[in-house]
Amino acid sequence: MLVLAHLLAPLLDYRTQTSSQLLLRKGNDGQTATTEGTNGPGPGRILTGPPNWSARLLPTRIPSALVRVDLHVHTSASFDCEVEPLQVARRCHSLGLGPVFITDHDTIDGGLRIRSEAPAIEVVIGQEITTTRGELIGLFLERPIPAGMEPAEAVSEIKAQGGLVYLQHPYDAFRRRLEADAITEIADQIDIVETWNGRSSKEQNLLAEDLALTLAVPFGAGSDAHTLDEMGSVYVELGAFEGPAEFLGSLAAGRVIIKPRRLLMRAGAAVRAARGRARL
Repeated sequence: MLVLAHLLAPLLDYRTQTSSQLLLRKGNDGQTATTEGTNGPGPGRILTGPPNWSARLLPTRIPSALVRVDLHVHTSASFDCEVEPLQVARRCHSLGLGPVFITDHDTIDGGLRIRSEAPAIEVVIGQEITTTRGELIGLFLERPIPAGMEPAEAVSEIKAQGGLVYLQHPYDAFRRRLEADAITEIADQIDIVETWNGRSSKEQNLLAEDLALTLAVPFGAGSDAHTLDEMGSVYVELGAFEGPAEFLGSLAAGRVIIKPRRLLMRAGAAVRAARGRARL
């Protein structure tokens, strides 16, 4: 009931909250902190940088090998996107994003095409699944999950494949978000909450961050890109990983980067690629 109570008020009308209320956070220890403060268990903290940069770092240990991933990306396999899968993969590569996460609506065909046509590109296959009560995402899938299931059934299908449940844009009233009571029902099965969606408002994303803290799950972030220009508008920097379990652990120690400078991303990717060729 705690999760349901937490969700219902802002879902009904988050616009009634003041900006100061929206900035107030609850750490896992029950205390409060603002975006300028440090708080929570141990070294957990919220960092604020220049106007178009911010990050969340939990904890402060920096892994030796880092990757950058955009966890919510669409291809032309989705009904509302016209960008071919290989174009998506190449744009991600040019921005230094990888592995490439593909989360098309009710299909995994886009991710499978990248895996088949460009085997050198590492891809994590996901699906934005339409349930009877809104959408949720499954990550690390090998088989498509049928649309039209109850949320709990979809979660069972994700877990049966060894996948992860990723709750995207939970407070965006203009999207097919999962209903509040459905979130309550599957709360203990949610692995990640998308605390920054590139198409949602700041207020909606801050509420999603509160939900992640309430559920004590890692922060995820994704551009929700349906066009090339949207890709990489937000990403997560985390330790290199293999498989869903290692990814989840790395994500908990990662940081979310919001509105990075694409030119610097491209330059950094080019430098890393050149260094890689020099070592061959």
